[in-house]
Amino acid sequence: MGKVDPTGEWRADLHYDVTKQMGMEFFTEGNAKTMAQEDVDVDTKFPGDWRHPLNWPYHYRWSAPTADEWSTYYLNKALACKHAGNKTRSAFQFLGRALHAKQDAIGHARKPDGYGGWVHCDKNMVHYDHIDHWEDAGSFKDSVRGASRIVMRSFING
Repeated sequence: MGKVDPTGEWRADLHYDVTKQMGMEFFTEGNAKTMAQEDVDVDTKFPGDWRHPLNWPYHYRWSAPTADEWSTYYLNKALACKHAGNKTRSAFQFLGRALHAKQDAIGHARKPDGYGGWVHCDKNMVHYDHIDHWEDAGSFKDSVRGASRIVMRSFING
């Protein structure tokens, strides 16, 4: 699988591969796959380009609600399913959406937000220089992985 994403979205490099790998630190392989699949599917189900402003909360911190708020919303839906006891698949699908919003909140953030880098627009997406290359994402990788693990731990402890 190539590591370059010309659309300005991380797609499978982060939203599936890395999410699944991190998920397997906490969950079964099946649940990690369900979570990762929903994470990557958000870009298809809810495209974040300028033509779809109602979908921006899945991707941006400058939307209303913000991607961080949307992440919390879906984390709470995942927890509600978890506590219902019989909706495990739904819980991990909602967790995947929570992760996507949190990951994109970092990747598509505008300065100043503490993540550094310079913002540019490409293919109607707002993102940092070199953000399309997951392997070259530098400190973003640590920020995204750390934020993703916090969401997963919140699900476990919630």
